[in-house]
Amino acid sequence: MCRALNPKYTPLSRSYLSDTLIPSWYGVEKANVISVPKLAITSDGWTSLRQDHYLTVTVHYTSQGSVRQKVLHTRAVYKSQTGEVVGEEISDILEEFEIDLSKIVAVTVDNAGNMDIAIKKLQILKIGCFVHTLNLAARKIYKIASIDKLAARIRAVVVWFKRSSMSKTVLTEKQQFLGLPQHSLILDVKTKWNSLYLMIERFMEQYPAIQAAALDLRLILQKLEEHFTVKDEDTMFVASIKEKVWENLSQRYHTDDIQAFLHEATAMDPRLKGRSEDQQQGWNRQTQEHQQKEESSEGEDEEIEETIPPLHKTRSALEELFSEEDRKLRLTIQQDTSALTLSERVDLEVELYKSLPPVPMAEDPLRLCHSTQNQLTENYPRQSGSYHCQIHRPKGK
Repeated sequence: MCRALNPKYTPLSRSYLSDTLIPSWYGVEKANVISVPKLAITSDGWTSLRQDHYLTVTVHYTSQGSVRQKVLHTRAVYKSQTGEVVGEEISDILEEFEIDLSKIVAVTVDNAGNMDIAIKKLQILKIGCFVHTLNLAARKIYKIASIDKLAARIRAVVVWFKRSSMSKTVLTEKQQFLGLPQHSLILDVKTKWNSLYLMIERFMEQYPAIQAAALDLRLILQKLEEHFTVKDEDTMFVASIKEKVWENLSQRYHTDDIQAFLHEATAMDPRLKGRSEDQQQGWNRQTQEHQQKEESSEGEDEEIEETIPPLHKTRSALEELFSEEDRKLRLTIQQDTSALTLSERVDLEVELYKSLPPVPMAEDPLRLCHSTQNQLTENYPRQSGSYHCQIHRPKGK
């Protein structure tokens, strides 16, 4: 096709692509990651079909108002998967990309014991994968006798249909006759996420066909607590499910470091403003942190300078006409603010930010921050520096 479109064009050779272009591209991407001031990481281990063990480390950071993810390395691990070995492997990958541990805000991993030991050895704040945590809590319903009995019966039917070629043929005929989707039945596996739910969901979808063949021969923790709170109208069956799941889930995310981290992140997210009664703890931590930073620089003579960033967009005729007056007004406001004490300046900034209305959950807070970067830097100089790191957390895997 290339010759037909342009006979003079010479395609790139495989060696030039693999030996020159791809290494150059890799070097550029690596330099971009090295230059990131703050980031978060996720890591997980997995086993191939040949029973080979691998470990993957991914970095998450923000750039130009959007979230970026880069897989640093997927490395084969031929040693025993102990916490010490996993910690060494993660540390080696971070050193390869010149990522200092002080840059890392937090790491998200599953709840495996070896990962706990590895992260403690690296001395990084660990945030357990919420999807994995929720799955572990949901699996506790297997211990409810009525659920276990129901699941066993459905499981027996699914196994029977899967083992018999004739039963599968009859089931397909009934699906066609009843106008049902020709979906296969799903067998649950306790180590596979959501498999019990998926098995029951598919069973209910195909129940008419199964019956005919036989005859023929799913905010943050606060919302979950409300959802799993036993109500007067709940049956004993529903109440037992809620109690078992919440009993396990409520024991997680309770260490002081993680609670402080989550309170601060929630307070800084404009989508969650005012939705939690515990956000004041996050504001208190923000206030103390900024006061400590500025108290450490006390004694240095600071001159009042105009910190208004230059406007890059085209100004209207009225803005051009009153540009000098606007500049003097901004400088006056800055001078008035500088007359306040350190504690008053920090409190004023926090209260100004808290007075802004929250935004809908559908809004992207990173793009909102990027689109109003000049306003954030001007009105909230202490908070804008940590804003990006606080509102973004890596997702569950």
